Amino acid sequence: MHFLKVKAALTGLLNLIVVSHLFADVVVDMTFDDNQNDLEYYWYYYDDNSRVGSNDRPQVDPTGRPSVIDVPYTERERHAFDDKADTWLVKSYKFITSESRGKKCAMMPFTFGDPWSPYYCSKGNACAAPYVGIGTMLTKEGAGIDLTGVKSIHFLTKSRVNPLTVRFNLQTLDIDEYSYKEVKEYNDDEYGYYGHTFIVTPGEWQEYDIAIDSLMLPGMWAHEFEFDIKHCTNLSWEVQGTLDSSITGDTLDIADVNFCTGWIVLRDFIDSTLWMKEERSFPADPAGLFASFDDAPYDRSALKTTWYAFSDAGIGGRSMVSTDYAIVTDVQGYYTLECAEGTGSDGIGRGAVLQYELGPLTVTLTEEVPGFSGIGCSMFDSISGKYWNAAAAGSSGDIYFEYLTDEGADYLTLELRDSILVFNRNNPEKQRYYYLTGAVYFRNFPATNGVWRRVRIPMDSLLLCHDPRQVYVDRPLVKTHLARIEWTVHGSGVNGLFAIDNVCFPGAGVSVDKRYTGTIKGDAFHIICRNRNVRIFRNDACKFTGGKISIIDARGAVVARAAVGDGGTAATISTERLSAGMYFAVVEGMDAFGKVDVSCVVAFVVK
Repeated sequence: MHFLKVKAALTGLLNLIVVSHLFADVVVDMTFDDNQNDLEYYWYYYDDNSRVGSNDRPQVDPTGRPSVIDVPYTERERHAFDDKADTWLVKSYKFITSESRGKKCAMMPFTFGDPWSPYYCSKGNACAAPYVGIGTMLTKEGAGIDLTGVKSIHFLTKSRVNPLTVRFNLQTLDIDEYSYKEVKEYNDDEYGYYGHTFIVTPGEWQEYDIAIDSLMLPGMWAHEFEFDIKHCTNLSWEVQGTLDSSITGDTLDIADVNFCTGWIVLRDFIDSTLWMKEERSFPADPAGLFASFDDAPYDRSALKTTWYAFSDAGIGGRSMVSTDYAIVTDVQGYYTLECAEGTGSDGIGRGAVLQYELGPLTVTLTEEVPGFSGIGCSMFDSISGKYWNAAAAGSSGDIYFEYLTDEGADYLTLELRDSILVFNRNNPEKQRYYYLTGAVYFRNFPATNGVWRRVRIPMDSLLLCHDPRQVYVDRPLVKTHLARIEWTVHGSGVNGLFAIDNVCFPGAGVSVDKRYTGTIKGDAFHIICRNRNVRIFRNDACKFTGGKISIIDARGAVVARAAVGDGGTAATISTERLSAGMYFAVVEGMDAFGKVDVSCVVAFVVK
């Protein structure tokens, strides 16, 4: 489920009874808070004064007036193809963002230059119109990403003064490489990108969904290329001027860019997340053995929690799990593991085995989800409200396990969850909607082709992903409150098998610690939960001028709320009327500038 490390990264929802899955719509940039997109590559501008083709402005009309982006820039000599004799001056623009009509956006203010006369114009006519462009990289230079399965590119755009003709381009690696030819190598075979032309009007934001199938080369003059969706490099929006200079300039705004309704397998990213190091032997100190699957009841962990198998059936998917190794339960999408003899890593004992057939994409109300299936175990006691405290148990900070894959998926994903919530800090007006979306820490491991492989990985080497509707918050795993561990495979139309054995947290005395309900300190407040009361205190360094405390149940509903006062004791809320179960106390404070932030979150249990 983890195909992209971005500021708004990918994962499934954290829920104590719901299986996680991949969100199919992949954000390119929704925040526009700097010159990088959410793939961590760059935005840029370009104009009609730098290309090296025999029909381009610098070669045909070097004294003419070029187009320019009206932002700060520096000039440098072009030195095309490392030719130091090429002293043609080109501009390096500073990318800027803005906010317009309630949206953070990329903005491109520009002034068109004059038309010019390539060789194909009739004598005395200027038939090449000026242009400017804004683009964003999807991958590093010289590489491409696979957008197989993407059906469209979605974005918002608008102009500010005039209707503008805009060509949206999806650049591919082979065309990019072709563009690196020196001028003398061209033979009247200029290059163009696959794209789609449309009209942008001034005023309110306009929503566009450009279908991949609608993209075409620009005309008869462009060199023919097969459309290579497996090696895409850039997105760009090119504003085309007029020959009569009726439009001298304007501003193009772009917001909310994302790929829609498809499953993107980013091979470069997957490779970067693979943990390749292999452990040579079982830990010499077997303390911390979480599960060996050899002692009855075989599907129980050392915490007395139950191992299970799962698939996407819980969300209406069609992935299937073989009953040779698992039994369907009463809960849709969940299975009881059989842990049969001879399935362990020694070929004699028992292991946790899953034989799967991953179904096609599942269409939900908001997304398309590829097939998934996995094996997992809870570390959380939902009855007494206890999480496993690996730190207090003496864990070395590592996870050891043995696994095997046979055909099927290209890799296996380990996921570890803690109990801390992640809120959308960039949208404080939406703080009243408490999505209980927790962070997932994961790492991918390569397929083994039927051979058992040993792994010992530090928990600190796991990568953080979470719900893409939330803002990316980089923070360490909370080892004092571990909630769940799972191994998953993802795909569509893939059949295979994987097995897990000898799961171990080396050095740990495996026991469940009671969930801490004492004093929890935030930046501005601290909370004390005891005697069926939740009391909020302001810290000495608190700069907040007001706010509120909310009590939220496990379903995300606000069941109690109080204003935060200005005194030392900010608020007290009684829990007498709350039914038994787990709750979350959340403090929202407002600073002197009116900015709202969540300063403190703590879970507590009412018995």
